Order: sequence, then C-alpha cells, then structure tokens
Amino acid sequence: VFYIRLSQYEASLLPAKGQELSTAKAIVKEVHDALSNYSGEWTYDSLKVLLDGLIEKKQIKVGQLYLPVRYALTGLPTSPGTLECLEILGRDESLARIENCLSSLS
Repeated sequence: VFYIRLSQYEASLLPAKGQELSTAKAIVKEVHDALSNYSGEWTYDSLKVLLDGLIEKKQIKVGQLYLPVRYALTGLPTSPGTLECLEILGRDESLARIENCLSSLS
C-alpha cells in the first residue's frame, strides 16, 4: 500500500544490496535536491532522463539510485518502480516523502 505516507522507516531497507546506509542516504538527498530544482514535466520519461543523468554523473549502478529512492517514496522493499511512483505521487508528495524518509533516518 504505497499510497500511505510512513512516519518511520527501517534503516536496513534503504540501501541497495552491498550499499552503505550513509551512501544511500546521500544519494537520496542528492535526488531530492535534483527533483526540488527540476522545473520540467513531471512524467516518467522526463524524470528518467534526470535520474539517469545523476547515475551517469555519479558513476553508480542503476539500482544504487533507484532502489533507495523507491524505498523513500513507498516505505516498502517491493513496490511499483521508482519512476512510476514519482509520476503517480506527483512532485509535492514525492518530495515530502523523501524529506520524511531522510528526517526519519537522521
């Protein structure tokens, strides 16, 4: 039930396999900042270009970005894809959920 906003997150579920919690949190924060500054269309395709650009810039694997962000958005280890969640939830709710996750895990 990814449409319910969580108040608490389990730290062990944020990182992708083999990823440190601090690294996952830093990536989620960077994604939040990029999304906050993004003024383009909030669609699957445009968000994919934005996030894939971050993956390329950071030279990380796709899952190292998409999996922690998906968990921040849904609070679930399995859910619809990250881009689908971003598009369905919309800009304001997506940003609020990421902020909520980061503050819960700080």
